[in-house]
Amino acid sequence: MQKLLIADSSDIFASALESALTGQFQIVTCADGDTLLELLHTYRPDVLILNLMLPYKDGLTVLQESAYQPPLIIANTMHVNAYVERSIVALGIDYVMISPSVSAVVLRLQD
Repeated sequence: MQKLLIADSSDIFASALESALTGQFQIVTCADGDTLLELLHTYRPDVLILNLMLPYKDGLTVLQESAYQPPLIIANTMHVNAYVERSIVALGIDYVMISPSVSAVVLRLQD
């Protein structure tokens, strides 16, 4: 079973997404950038669902600092600017969703 890491500071969103994907993935969640950085090295997920705006360290900073990059990264954010656009390309993020719903993320993973 593939390993999924959900990194989102919204407990409601992370819990709903975890519930929707239970049985399809081995799932671990975290709510801040420091924990995410640690989990990337120890858990080594196959798929990362990443909110770019995490407490302590944002998602882009974590990806810049991490030696491990999951094979599939789906990022979500509420704001995109030129810096975010450049970083998304440079860091190899596979897909970006603007304020997605749980069902939209589930559909993207099924694709």
